[in-house]
Amino acid sequence: MLKALSSTNAIPQWYDEFKKSDMKDYDIDNLLRFMRKSYSGEVESKGKADQTVENYKLEAPMVVMGEWNINQPAIMERVILIRFTDVIKKDKEMQNAFGRLKELKLEAFMPEYLVFLSKTEYREFIL
Repeated sequence: MLKALSSTNAIPQWYDEFKKSDMKDYDIDNLLRFMRKSYSGEVESKGKADQTVENYKLEAPMVVMGEWNINQPAIMERVILIRFTDVIKKDKEMQNAFGRLKELKLEAFMPEYLVFLSKTEYREFIL
């Protein structure tokens, strides 16, 4: 996770199926700490076997999906919470729209996104 979160500041890193019931308290706290640190672009240091230290600047946008709710105000102010329901399964019009979206080749979106990033002046993006 350290390498992924420090590999870019432009392309979101997606972490899906996080279930509190499947995680240890330490892992949950660690994930929440990474969310806070990656938002502010903090540096995480990790020791290596050769006694050196490697620094990771955590700045990739993070998307975490799962069955548990984040209730820490410092994180809630910095993320968009999404609640999924089964309405898409029940609504025929939504099913049709989802089917059309599924057929799109989303990789065609990337060149335009990269052009947008290259024109952004307020910060340098790592790709």
